Amino acid sequence: MPRDEARWGGERNSKDLWPNLDTWHYATDLLGGLVQEVRAGPLARDTVIAATGDHNVRSFGIYATPERRHLMTLVPFVLWGEGLACGPQRQQPASHADMFPTLFPLIGVDAGYVRSGRNLLRAPEPAAPPPLSLAYYGRARSAQGSWTPGDAGSFVCTPPDSRRAGDCRFDAALDAQARAQLGLLDWNVRAALRQGQ
Repeated sequence: MPRDEARWGGERNSKDLWPNLDTWHYATDLLGGLVQEVRAGPLARDTVIAATGDHNVRSFGIYATPERRHLMTLVPFVLWGEGLACGPQRQQPASHADMFPTLFPLIGVDAGYVRSGRNLLRAPEPAAPPPLSLAYYGRARSAQGSWTPGDAGSFVCTPPDSRRAGDCRFDAALDAQARAQLGLLDWNVRAALRQGQ
């Protein structure tokens, strides 16, 4: 498909930009065709389709300016199914750890898996801690900012906003929660590996 390169609003600092956009266009076109076919078919009411992808890297992920750096770790997670509605939690931090806790209840699985994250289709409970996005190796992210767990000096507002400067600061309690969640995930993985020996 011909494209109007002038309409690309992103960064253009990679020689691979246009081939990557062609690849992305091809893949999303095929995915869209599959979704349309299933949704128009006899199993549409009983089918949930989920799609995700890798981190926003290559030419899409060269985010040079601080106000765009938080985009480096975003991944797409899209669901199609009967009666699904996202709501305001779409703006909250999330990670790969939240995908299966979101999908399993949709297909009737309520037990037998490690609940490493939260159901993204449910609004957070008012008394619950703020949602976090955790990378097993790397940074944690809240609605306020991102940081390397255990390193208060690495905290950066996400996205930097001078109007929120007073609200945007390292939160030691959230950091402790992030480190505890990573420790629990590590323990679960190691325990499962030991059982498989």
